[in-house]
Amino acid sequence: MIKIIGSAILILSGVIGGLEKSFKYSKHVEFLKSYFEFLMSLKNQINYSQCSIFDAINNFKNQKFLEKYFEKFKSLSSSKSFETAWELSFENIGKVFDLSREEETFVINFAKNFGKTDIRGQISYIDYNLSTLKLYIKLAVEIKQKKQKLPIVLGVCFSLIIVTFLV
Repeated sequence: MIKIIGSAILILSGVIGGLEKSFKYSKHVEFLKSYFEFLMSLKNQINYSQCSIFDAINNFKNQKFLEKYFEKFKSLSSSKSFETAWELSFENIGKVFDLSREEETFVINFAKNFGKTDIRGQISYIDYNLSTLKLYIKLAVEIKQKKQKLPIVLGVCFSLIIVTFLV
């Protein structure tokens, strides 16, 4: 009886471990989509209301995935430059959302050229970032579709192998 319960717990832990890794793919895609929405909103606010960068970001800070990063940005921007506050706010974004190094650099480097030109230059820069982000989203969705079930299957298989050796 104890072997059966232990085996069930071991298999369940394999499934849970696989599900955790599988959810990282979804979280990755959702973050990229949220960042895309942020850039679209930023573009619209700059284009139509011609508000400051800080006001535009503050208007978007209640977004699910980005809220705590924008809160950190808001607190840092009072004492640091826009670029430094942005980099410090998003410094661990790659680990949290399982971003590639290229995607993480893309998000962090956004502030390097933003806000240094006129409104048309900023709109063009955001458009460039949006087109690049579309490619990242497309790739992340493809990876999610291909690999989302794999961690679950591997978790079950490894736990079954361990159960087989232990029983």
